[in-house]
Amino acid sequence: MNVRLTIVLVVALAVVGGFVYFNQVNKPYKPSDERPLFFKVEMDDIVHIAITSGEKRVAFVYTSEKMWVFDDAERGPVDMARFAGTTLLLSGPRAERLVMKQIDDPAKYGLDTPQNSIEVKLKNGRTFTLHLGKFNVDGNEQYAQLEGSPALYLVLTTWTNAVTRFAENPPIPTPEPTLPPEETSTPSAG
Repeated sequence: MNVRLTIVLVVALAVVGGFVYFNQVNKPYKPSDERPLFFKVEMDDIVHIAITSGEKRVAFVYTSEKMWVFDDAERGPVDMARFAGTTLLLSGPRAERLVMKQIDDPAKYGLDTPQNSIEVKLKNGRTFTLHLGKFNVDGNEQYAQLEGSPALYLVLTTWTNAVTRFAENPPIPTPEPTLPPEETSTPSAG
């Protein structure tokens, strides 16, 4: 084989290899999540959550003692093993897609009388409510609308179920199991 041809091919291969490395392989990774944010808040700003499912409603409040409790007369603590992560779920869920920027008929999507509602109050006093309507055809997504916004979104039912389940099954702490007291026997004089 000709030495000049070999040198030209090696140089061409090095140029192409360098181009591919610097323009493709060496690029920093950028996540390609194109799904729209339904809303975005800081999870540490959430101080009150109220969840309504049908006729059932449960509410939670973050106290000055830095703990989540039920927002009722007893103000009992929540089971953090079950409740943990709820503020993260409510801080910035992504919708599967924006269905329309201006909803044409809320009743068509079950949003005239929503199946579920989630109200979130922030430290600054701002409150927003998320309404969840009918499920889409395959049942994996649910129509959702932020109160006061004309946009209609589809959100995953795994997300909606993770939050709305508390209305049906509140995170009430289970009592610590207690052992029966030990039986004491009095020594007998013998």
